[in-house]
Amino acid sequence: MQLRETVAQALQRAQLPTSAPIIVAVSTGVDSMVLLDLLQQVVAPRTLVVAHVNHQLRTASQAEAQFLQRYCDQHQLRLVIRRWEHPQLTHGMEAQARTFRYHFFAELMQQYHAAVLITAHHQNDQAETVLMRLARSEDVGAATGIQPDRPFAGGRLLRPLLSVSKATLRAYADQHQLQWCEDQTNQLDDVTRNRIRHAVIPQLERENSQAVPHLANFAKNLQHFFAQYHTLATRLIDERRLTTGPNWLEYQLSPADQAVLEPLIRVLAERGAVPEPLTTGQLAQIVHLMQNHHRPQGEIDVGQGWQFVKRYQLIRWQKKAANPKESSQLPRPFMVVLNHWYRLSHHLMFGVFTPDYPVGPVTRFHRLWLPTAAFPLRARPWQATDRLRLQENQHQRARRILINHKVPSEKRAQYYTLQTATGETLALLGLKESVQPAQAGRQPYMLAVKNERKNDERRYPNSTV
Repeated sequence: MQLRETVAQALQRAQLPTSAPIIVAVSTGVDSMVLLDLLQQVVAPRTLVVAHVNHQLRTASQAEAQFLQRYCDQHQLRLVIRRWEHPQLTHGMEAQARTFRYHFFAELMQQYHAAVLITAHHQNDQAETVLMRLARSEDVGAATGIQPDRPFAGGRLLRPLLSVSKATLRAYADQHQLQWCEDQTNQLDDVTRNRIRHAVIPQLERENSQAVPHLANFAKNLQHFFAQYHTLATRLIDERRLTTGPNWLEYQLSPADQAVLEPLIRVLAERGAVPEPLTTGQLAQIVHLMQNHHRPQGEIDVGQGWQFVKRYQLIRWQKKAANPKESSQLPRPFMVVLNHWYRLSHHLMFGVFTPDYPVGPVTRFHRLWLPTAAFPLRARPWQATDRLRLQENQHQRARRILINHKVPSEKRAQYYTLQTATGETLALLGLKESVQPAQAGRQPYMLAVKNERKNDERRYPNSTV
């Protein structure tokens, strides 16, 4: 009765749609056969879809598939069996088999429009997983172990038996005279989990008979801690400084964010749909980059085609392009006609106007004194040789202006300069203008810039030109 209630409550907490199909993964071992029996008691059998993978790694695999077929026929359950066709495996067998299984389960979720996948992971599995991950990694996040409930293939992945011991499941099977298949390879010590199960766990239980539930509860408590940590960290995000798009996320840091970089970066990675949680090492590397004032820009790969990008105080999570050299057509120079607005690629509009032209509200305004020989004006992408005249006949290169304004490297190509017919640089549009003294033979004009993303436009009376 207690086990049945455990499963029923887990399903109830998941708030599944009524009569939605349920995929249950069954290996034919005692754990999954107990789970299947319990599900038959708490949900309508017609909603169950039994999923089994014949890994073709043991001579008993075919017999196990036949056993499950007979069981499902007897209980009028839908059964889907998938054979794993693979070459001779020499290493990484466990990981490859797991990947194949979960791809198969995801396909079934889509095929049957299922709301949930249920597996029979139990308390001993959790304890073994915690020890395995602690042995392999210093990352505290890895020690959270197996999650009892998480998103999967458009639905949920539930493990309702995660707090139940292996001994309890076997006792239930004996009491209800269930049949199952024993996997003899579980007795071999050729994989890490089996060595921990046969050598490490028994030694810990000699020290403390409650070692397994303690390890499982440690994982559970750590999961609760991370959930609270995530909730608090989410509140640090200022949505006004957050921009998202397909396969990328940008966030503009403020000075106050430096004190909470670690939780902020973790949560932003999750918001940006980075597929795997950051490891402790990756997080430390990212924080070090952000705190390195000698590296205003940088990138860090975090796996599975994703990278973290620093551009001064702008941070970005992005999916790396399949072909980094792939880019849109380079911008071209064009002639600038007076009293006409032009749109640039980074949300800027600009124009050069005569004093009597009604410009209206603008973001930037600069007075130009130009001789007749300066025309026609033209705009073109900035070049390394471009220099703007400052006061007292000093000059500043366009590249230094872009650096001073903390323009990210990949966005610098979007900036244009305004040039005279004689090759003089009048402005790096939207950022800085040359000093143009009022001299005899020069006429006044107005360079106006609008930023379509800002609301700080001001109206400059035409009489000021």
